[in-house]
Amino acid sequence: MIAYINPNSIGHVRYEELKLEFPQINFVDSIEASKNADVLLVMPQYFKEVHPRELKNLRWAQLMMAGYDSVDFSGFDKDQVIFTIALDVFSTSIADDVFSKILYFNRNMSHYIESKKTAIWSPIRKEPEIYGSTVGILGCGSIGKELAKRFKAFGAKTIGYRTKAGILDNFDEIVSTRNGLIHLLESSDTVVVALPLNTSTKHLLDKSLLSKMKADSLLINIARGDIIVQNDLIELLQKGHFRGVGLDVTSPEPLPSDNPLWSIERVYLTPHNASSSPYMQQRLKDLCVRNLKKYLQNEPLEFVIHP
Repeated sequence: MIAYINPNSIGHVRYEELKLEFPQINFVDSIEASKNADVLLVMPQYFKEVHPRELKNLRWAQLMMAGYDSVDFSGFDKDQVIFTIALDVFSTSIADDVFSKILYFNRNMSHYIESKKTAIWSPIRKEPEIYGSTVGILGCGSIGKELAKRFKAFGAKTIGYRTKAGILDNFDEIVSTRNGLIHLLESSDTVVVALPLNTSTKHLLDKSLLSKMKADSLLINIARGDIIVQNDLIELLQKGHFRGVGLDVTSPEPLPSDNPLWSIERVYLTPHNASSSPYMQQRLKDLCVRNLKKYLQNEPLEFVIHP
């Protein structure tokens, strides 16, 4: 069996460990050699370099990301190729990032950073707390569940939005309809977007829905920029809506230097870096090891998708 992986995705030391752990697999690390592979352990961008028709032996592709909206699956035989994604790899660091953005606004960090530059002692009283607030989480996958667990530890009420109704741990309420989504937006002090990007979520949050949110609410997006209609968001910000908006994702990326989001004070921008962690590559390697073992033993793989 031939398996392709770019060593940079897990680090060269872990790549060598992977080869030692699976001596029965012929690991290759060049794009040309990957075209003969039975298994691919790849970032979604790989499929922009290699066309499906070049992958005649492919039986399984492990995508090394949670999101797969950038992959065109139309050229693959869905009955021949299994696709899996990397869940539970990025949720811990992304949850940290979400809380950093909320606390940036709640604790007025920009004010104190500027005060330090000018040596001005200028406290702000009655800063908002997460405790006792209502948080709406759009998307109840691995990231949404990790967020809900942490928000409950902070003493917040959590409302989740997903396509299926039901009960989930650490969520006080789950909504699944448009009316339910409106209820979430109207009720929440903070809304976190953690949805996958697909045909039903693209431009989901337009002016009509964004304007349902409380005028002094926080909006955090760590999912995909195109879930929000960005020009509608800018318009509402310019009219004074939102206490703060934390964005790790924009449309397009990188965000052009003349985009108004750069200059709006109530916007905190990070460059699609919410998953940054010294443990990410090890977690990716661990997932590859688990799924490779299952594949060799003809067992069901973790996190199979049906695009």
